[in-house]
Amino acid sequence: MTGGGKGSGGGGIGAVIVAGGIGKRMGGGRNKLLRELSGIPVIRRTVGVFEASPEVDEIVVAVAEAWRDEFAALFAATPEFRKVTALAPGGARRQDSVFSGLNGFRRPPERVLIHDGDRPFVTPEMIENVLSAVGGADGAIVAVSARDTVKICENGDSIARTVDRREVRLAQTPQAFRFEKIRELHLRARREGWEVTDDASLVEKAGGKVRLVEGDSYNIKIAEPRDWELAEFIAGRRAQRNE
Repeated sequence: MTGGGKGSGGGGIGAVIVAGGIGKRMGGGRNKLLRELSGIPVIRRTVGVFEASPEVDEIVVAVAEAWRDEFAALFAATPEFRKVTALAPGGARRQDSVFSGLNGFRRPPERVLIHDGDRPFVTPEMIENVLSAVGGADGAIVAVSARDTVKICENGDSIARTVDRREVRLAQTPQAFRFEKIRELHLRARREGWEVTDDASLVEKAGGKVRLVEGDSYNIKIAEPRDWELAEFIAGRRAQRNE
């Protein structure tokens, strides 16, 4: 891959796009990130937002080895993606893919964004806001408020207690961190056997401070067939608005 921007000289801001899964829940035998959503592959939509962001200097995409050639061909056919400098090997777990991506930069950035490849409706404002928020903290994430009443279950089939939903936020990506700090925490997780579902959890485990930035209910994660139906609707609405 070839790249441009400040990332080639070190420092600046990097982005790891996590595309290491193969999307088994989606079915169909096709990697969901390579499927066309209203005529555009999902991964192209996602990476395109970071490519267009003036905040981002370099992009590393972590991909499953089984699909590496297809991802490489897609990016090669997209010459405007000048900031994508590497396809890092995806791992068995999300956190393994992130760690691989963090090690894929040509030179370590100062700050890094970590984003799920299957969230194609991220916006430039989210990127800008989460980067601004990380300045005075150890990490920052976008999140949305819970709209439903939140129950904590017991044994999977009974209610243990009800949580005040005003205190609940549903985490999304992008998440932003100081590069050296989050890489150090990933190394610690590997040494100590930590398993997490997002990178902010590593900061929390280490006693760090993570700031919250308002997300968007349209910033969905495409994981199952029903998510695809909603994604088609959102893509159509955005096309109408020329977003």
